[in-house]
Amino acid sequence: AYKGVPELDEFRGWVRGDQKSLRIDIDDGPLHLGFPDQFGHTWDYNAASGSVTFWFEPGYLGLRGHDLVVSYGDTRAIGGLAFSGPRDPTERRLAILGVVDGMHFVDAKKYLPKTLSLTLGSWLRSSLVAGRLDEGVFVYHGHNRVHRDSPVPRVELTARVTDGEVSYHPDWPIAEAVDGR
Repeated sequence: AYKGVPELDEFRGWVRGDQKSLRIDIDDGPLHLGFPDQFGHTWDYNAASGSVTFWFEPGYLGLRGHDLVVSYGDTRAIGGLAFSGPRDPTERRLAILGVVDGMHFVDAKKYLPKTLSLTLGSWLRSSLVAGRLDEGVFVYHGHNRVHRDSPVPRVELTARVTDGEVSYHPDWPIAEAVDGR
């Protein structure tokens, strides 16, 4: 990975481009993906498909990922993303929509970004003991950098939990057999 560009390996598909664009079509094979600047883990998928298109010119980078599907073990996720990156960093915007089924808590922890506060990240890593997430939805829409004059980004995270075990606090008993939304 170089300057925040994702690490991509072991994929089948096509890469094509010209002076102002690049398109990657992933053709339903295994995929190794990593964002070393943003996450502490890389991900190995049994199958992945979709396409990502980059547009670039002096002072601008755009990106759109659509029909993205990844799976490993019991987990299947679908989604898309868009990034608009003009030269002014305060005007850069990001939109992400992802839906996941069959993800165990132990795997979900691998998707926690490094940018989480130390307290929240530590609590999530230690408190989510066991369980499974289904009908999980993650939505983000907003500026990459929040500043005083920018609108508040929209962030939404929902999921149905099955057979959850959560350790809310070391002095409390572990909540077991947690089922719900």
